[in-house]
Formats: sequence, C-alpha cells, structure tokens
Amino acid sequence: MNLPRLTVRHFGMFLLTLALAHAGLAPVDAADPQQAAQRAAALLKQVGVNRGLCVAVGQEAEVVLELVQSSDLLVLVREPDAKARARLQQAADEAGLGIDRLVIQAGDSKRLPYADRLVDAVITATAKLGDKEAMRALRPEGVLIRTDGKQLVTRRRPPQKGAGDWSHWEHGPDNNPVSTDNVIKAPYMTQFMARPFYIGMPSVTTAAAGRTFLAIGHIAHHRREWKTLNRLIARNGYNGTILWEKPLPEGYLVHRSAFVATRDTFYMIDGPGCRRINPQTGANLGRLRIPGLVGQWKWMVIRDGILYALAGPRDQGVVTTKGDRSFGGWSWSDLSRGYYSKPRVPWGFGTALAAINLKTNKVLWVHKETGKPIDSRGMSLGQDKLVLYCPDQHLRCLDAKTGKAIWTNDEKDVLGLIEQPGEGLSSTPGFRSACLAVFTPDAVIIQGQTRMNVVAISTADGYKLWHKKKITNNPNAIFVDGRVILGVGKGGSHVAIEPSTGRVIEDLGFRKVACTRLTASSDSFFVRGEGTLRYDRRTKKPTVDGAIRPACNDGALPANGLLYLGPWQCDCNLSLIGNVARCSAGDFRFARVATTAERLERFADPTRLKALAVTESDWSTHRSDNDRSSSTSVKLPASIKPSWRFNHPAGSQPVPSVAAAGLIFTTGLDGVIHAVDAGSGAVRWNFPANAPIRMPPTIA
Repeated sequence: MNLPRLTVRHFGMFLLTLALAHAGLAPVDAADPQQAAQRAAALLKQVGVNRGLCVAVGQEAEVVLELVQSSDLLVLVREPDAKARARLQQAADEAGLGIDRLVIQAGDSKRLPYADRLVDAVITATAKLGDKEAMRALRPEGVLIRTDGKQLVTRRRPPQKGAGDWSHWEHGPDNNPVSTDNVIKAPYMTQFMARPFYIGMPSVTTAAAGRTFLAIGHIAHHRREWKTLNRLIARNGYNGTILWEKPLPEGYLVHRSAFVATRDTFYMIDGPGCRRINPQTGANLGRLRIPGLVGQWKWMVIRDGILYALAGPRDQGVVTTKGDRSFGGWSWSDLSRGYYSKPRVPWGFGTALAAINLKTNKVLWVHKETGKPIDSRGMSLGQDKLVLYCPDQHLRCLDAKTGKAIWTNDEKDVLGLIEQPGEGLSSTPGFRSACLAVFTPDAVIIQGQTRMNVVAISTADGYKLWHKKKITNNPNAIFVDGRVILGVGKGGSHVAIEPSTGRVIEDLGFRKVACTRLTASSDSFFVRGEGTLRYDRRTKKPTVDGAIRPACNDGALPANGLLYLGPWQCDCNLSLIGNVARCSAGDFRFARVATTAERLERFADPTRLKALAVTESDWSTHRSDNDRSSSTSVKLPASIKPSWRFNHPAGSQPVPSVAAAGLIFTTGLDGVIHAVDAGSGAVRWNFPANAPIRMPPTIA
C-alpha cells in the first residue's frame, strides 16, 4: 500500500537520544487469538473501509495485530505506557510488520498529533480521548468507535458543508475550471505529501466525495515515469492513501472528458460505452451502453442525472512513448505521434450524440451529424443547451432536454477565426488535446492551442459577439462573477472581460507561465508563477509560493475542502515535488515562537543514559562534519578488504550512515535505527523511530 507522509499541526526538529542497551523481552503469546480475531473483525466492520489510516488507543496488542493483518489499513497506535509499547513492538517485529502497516507512538491520548480531517477511523477504549478531539482528527464521514468490553459505540463525522467536487476534467460539463468549494481558503498548510513524485503526461484529475482520481497518460520523458504510464489511481483525498489502481487500455487518450467522478460511481469511457467503478474499492459495477448510439465513445459528461455521450469511428489511438532522457529536462518535440498532426489532432472525433437518464435507463434523444465530424474538444454543456463544433463546417447548439437544434452558425469567417493558425505567440505550444470551449450564460468562449484567436459566440442565437487576438498559445478562459478572465492583456496579462461585448473591464496584473491552466477557488485564481501564483480576488494582489508549482495539465485543483497540487510531469523542479494536498490554515499562529520546554521530550531519569565519547576522528554527521567536508584525519591502510556486511531489510531504502564510539548508526525509510559494532558487524541494538527517516542522524 502506497502511504503518504503524515502532517501534524506543529512542526519541529525530530531529536533522538540513543541508549546503548535494550532489555530483553519474553516471546509474545496471544492470550486468546480467536477472541482477538472476532473483536478485530467487529471493529473492521464498523470502520467500513479496507485502506486508510486508523488510530487505535487503549487496545490490546492481539487486537491491534489482528486489525493490521486482517486489512490493508495503516494502524497508528497511541500508547502512553512504555511496557505496553515494548510488548506491542516486539509482537510487530515477530509478525514482520513495519511502519508501512503499524506505527506505535508514545504520548498522552488526550491529544492526537494529527492534522484536522486526516484519519479514517479512531478506535479508543479510554474516555481520556474526548469526542471533540477525535472528531477534529477524523476526515468527513470518518468513524469514532468506542470500545467498552463487548460493546461498540460508533459515531460518524458528518459530511463537510461547503466542500465541492471536481467531477469532470474541467470541473463541470461547461468546461469552466472554477471550483464551487467554499471550504478551502488562503492561507494554507500542508495536509499530506505522497508519491509518485513524477508521472507520465498528459494527465487528468477528478475528485468527488473525499476521493481523487488521477488518470495518467502515455508519454514518459524519463525512465522514472515508465511505471506510471497508462494508469488510473484512486486516492483518499484527505490523507493520500491509494485506494486502488487500474491499468488503462493501450492507446487510451486520457486528456479529454473521459471520466466523471461522483459519490457512488466513477465513470470511465471504455470502447463503445463506459465502465462503472466503485469509487472506494475499484470493483467493477458493470458497463453502460446507450441503445442507438453506435461507435466508440469519445466524450462524456453528466448533469442532473443525465449522461451525455459522443460516439464515432475508432480512433487510431495514442502511441505509448517511453523516453530515456538521463540528462534531465524534456522537449515539446518528444510528444507522441499525433500531437502535431495537421490540421488538427487525430483523436476524439465523433458523429453522433445521445442522452440517457441514469436512474431510469431511458434514452432521451440521439442526434447525428452528417458531413464533418464533431470535435470532442469543442463540446460544452450549459444548464439547458449543448454546443458542438464540427471544424470547417459549423457550430451548433442543441436543446439539452430534447436534442433538437436551436441554432447553427456556418459562417466561414467565424470558422476561419477559430481555426486560424497562431503566429508570433509566446509560451509553449501546449497540449493540442486540450479543451477548446467554455460555456457561459451569454457566450461560448472558444480558443485552441496554437490557434490565433479567442472567439465568443452568443449562446442565444449563435452569432459571433467578439474576438480577440491571443498573446500566448494557451490563455485558457474561466468565467467567474459574471466576467470572463482571459490572458489576452498586455504581455499575456489576465484581464476581466464582459462576456456579451468583449469589453475589457480591468487588467488584473498577473500572467501565467507556460502551459499550466488557470483555475479558481472561492477566494483565489491560480496559475504557475514561477511557483504557485495565487491572485487574491478580494485584495486584487498576487503572491507567489516558490516552493511548489501546480501540475502541468490540472493546475491547482480546489476540491474536497482542500487544494491539490502535482504530481510532476516535467522537470521544472522547485523545492517540493509529488502529490501534495493543502488545507486552510484557519487560526494557526504562523508567527508563534516555539520553546524548548514545550517541544523537547526528556527521559524521566537521564542519569540512566550512558554518554557516547564522540571525537574528531569519528564520522558523527552527514559527510563527516558540519562543513560537509567528506574527509577524515584517520589514516587508512594501503590495502583494505571486506570484513563484514550489514544488510538492511528488503524494501528499505537506507540513508548514509554515521559512526562514533566504535558504533555505526544506519537507518532508512523503514524508520528503524541500527547500532552496528564497527569491529564485528554485530547489531548491538535497534530502535524503531516509527517514521521514515530520509536524512542521516547526527551523534552529539
């Protein structure tokens, strides 16, 4: 199970005091294995999910082990008693359970050291942990289970009011990437960080009901991305736990409206229909086909329980491309065959549209086009109108309820403006599989990658309202507060435009870098800065977070009460990479000064610790000393040979070792520190830190 790095509300240094000997413990025997298994089964039934984060407080060791071994949960144990922790740790070691499955933590049970809305379940046998604190740590719809002998009392955290979905590739059927989530607001803190750091391209993320779904495309520029190609990954949106993964069919184009995420079902285009998937487990819920709609599905959206689909002849399919740029970076010329086909990409064209009621399975209408095919990139659905685009032939608006044509625009000058090739445009050419049209109440805003113009068409009668020449290749439009926000100002600056007239209302004074799309939340606009540029909609001022930038195709994605960034498709690396979720900081005091008295954990009797005699000849920190000199004054013999070998556990990635007082200290992502005798290679002791260790320790 791929697990995230957990984030707590207070950050600080992780200090270790190392003891030279640990007392031996007798082998652990379960008092009643059958009873423990029954109790664990009853608890897991109440937890309701098989993967995620489960906090256990005051539970017997045998029950905890059964919870771990009978599920794919990561169980986090809070245990203030040292002897109880030691007993459970020994049992975990004997069972071969590492920190990817079981984490045993010291500390008072009154306060849980986890971020708000992080864990899936809290199981407690003590009244010291109050409902308020447990509910704080639980994600929306997570469960608190109180155990008292044979009784289980459960309470679920309610769904989060104001949290919004990102159900389609461009948020909704209208292709307007503006979130309806009212929970996520600046400033932000980190909720979780998870792998993969890098993925293939292009990619599309959808989100609903506290989950995210990442569809990864067919192009890799480096060997590190090969394993991620053509994959669909579902995550717990609050803690980053991977719920399930599935391979995508060979030749599958993810960069289109091929996925719809809902609370109960995840829909995915698959051949002449769509596949329905359980969003929590990944189980197959059956296929959906629309009688009378012939061909391979190219586009799909859902609004108010009605599914609309475009179908047509089979495409040639995309070609999986595995690059191996060992020197880093990448080039737009490395995209797969088809991205620079003339006059347009060879994917996503259909000849017929249909609508079906998902509740009754009644086909509402079927519409067929003759002549030129429909370009799925130009499909957009408003509240009651569906606009389609057949390049070089016409734009057409259908009544979404009946499928009947409302208007058709076949004016050559309008079609010419839409298809006019771009000249002298700045920025990257971008992905020509990107969306072309955004539906607003008054106008459909149309602009294509590497095309010269932005064209506005009246939704009422289909006539052209206005057009503007582009400055950059990819100024994607959004509609917010009755205005169109578009990067067609001076130097590509974003301006607010009146949709019906094209009149520029104001210049917002920020622009985006490269291909990352413009998105919006209730209080912000987001683009690539360099970093994450956030434009505050209230103060009208931009700020830049230089630590991380939005993902190439998705941009910054507000949903589930959080803000999702990444993972990377390219090599535009900043300080942070990977799959990152941010939460609202609320009243967190960023300027608070931490004190040693608050943060340093001391042993009850420090006289029991034996000090290590560290000398200048030791290698007591990373690269020998604080200057990172990577050198030593110790004289080595002219000829050396292996004396002994220490092997880290399989699957653990070690970090560089340090040495002092005749001991070598080695550790890694398994979170266990090993003290190895420098002379014999014998392990003197092990210490479980209960968290992945990514940097070498320091002996002082």
